[in-house]
Amino acid sequence: MRFHLTAPGLLLSLLLPAAPALSSELPASILACATIVDDAERVACYDEVVAVAATEAESSPTLFAVEGRNDSDSAAFRAPGRWYVEWRSQGSIVTMELHTSGGGFEAVIGTQIGDGEGRSRSFAPGEYRLAVRGDGVWSLRAYLE
Repeated sequence: MRFHLTAPGLLLSLLLPAAPALSSELPASILACATIVDDAERVACYDEVVAVAATEAESSPTLFAVEGRNDSDSAAFRAPGRWYVEWRSQGSIVTMELHTSGGGFEAVIGTQIGDGEGRSRSFAPGEYRLAVRGDGVWSLRAYLE
């Protein structure tokens, strides 16, 4: 089998032997790629991570971006205008909840069953926290409208 190895894929594949030592510094999307056994599929996964990062950098103003695995609670953040969340997940399920900065429940932002991605509805300006409950790796990025 023949495949094309790109510069980003080569760079990331060279980091793999060091991945256990760097795991706290690498994004969850890269760590997910590292679990793929087939070389061509793994390189394609890394290429996708780089392409997504480049596309996201060109879109709306980013309020915050976070990646993780399984369950996580965010620190409080302030949204100065209307905003929304986009997510990606690799796992069986992930649910994102919006809470007031004081901890009160506001809304379910979204639920993803299986691998996939989605976008929330728009939320009002304010101070909030996020609670993510899931099984697998995920990434969230909030944008101002």
